[in-house]
Amino acid sequence: TIDSVLEMRIAVAKDVSAIGFATSSSGVITDLDGNALQSLSPETASLAEISNGIVVDGATMPTAFWVYPEDGGYVAVGDRWYRGRVLIALRERGLIAVNYVLLGDYLYSVVGTEMSPSWAIESLKAQAVAARSYALTHNIHPASESYFDLDNTERFQAYKGIGREANTTQAAVQATAGEFISHDGGIVESLYAASQAIVDDAHSGSGMSQLGAKDL
Repeated sequence: TIDSVLEMRIAVAKDVSAIGFATSSSGVITDLDGNALQSLSPETASLAEISNGIVVDGATMPTAFWVYPEDGGYVAVGDRWYRGRVLIALRERGLIAVNYVLLGDYLYSVVGTEMSPSWAIESLKAQAVAARSYALTHNIHPASESYFDLDNTERFQAYKGIGREANTTQAAVQATAGEFISHDGGIVESLYAASQAIVDDAHSGSGMSQLGAKDL
């Protein structure tokens, strides 16, 4: 399904002067053409800083580079670990880190961040469908055309990496794989909020109440 082929671009750090990062397994920093620039040891912290461009642990880097984990490992940005790979780039307001992650892998975390993984599986499945629809909408209409589809905050969808995954959130995403909300042939943005009162106030009543899904 689309979950296993579409790569989302999620900003996990924006407009900062320094970004700490690491890989859980051996990793590599490459330029945008895939040329290796620096090897990374497992779980060894590195620091990207602004200094006439970007400097990583004293070595000058291009103004944009990839951080790749090897052997199915994860990438840390700050104190959170993420699936996929990370682009670190310098733009006018500072450094940005963007997690490139498959849609399904992204949803494993979103469902567990937006809802409690202990909630009933049907409510987690409802959240998975809503979150997938929302993500697809912003893949088509990115928050930042040049850099990212969404950021990791509640401004879009909260996303905290593998620390918020659980077997229940993975099961909910897999059970609804590829499912999204559609109307007249288009993708519905599928807004949602914690309670019906917030849905009424923030979205004029058009959206999913997460507590309502839990109760149902």
